[in-house]
Amino acid sequence: MFLSVLYIALQRVLQLLLLLFGSTKSNDLEIVVLRHELAVLRRQVRRPVFRAADRVFLSDLLTSAE
Repeated sequence: MFLSVLYIALQRVLQLLLLLFGSTKSNDLEIVVLRHELAVLRRQVRRPVFRAADRVFLSDLLTSAE
């Protein structure tokens, strides 16, 4: 149990260091990989049905990003 907690903590620290000191090239590569994973997952499941609360949340995200 203790080792699993220690392992997760070490993972989070390494992820934080990667975010802080990672290059933009590695960030761009990660975005490309995540988009590809998303495309694969979209082919495997049917289209999600959004509830009204989901639509409000997504519209708030879009307006706050501008």
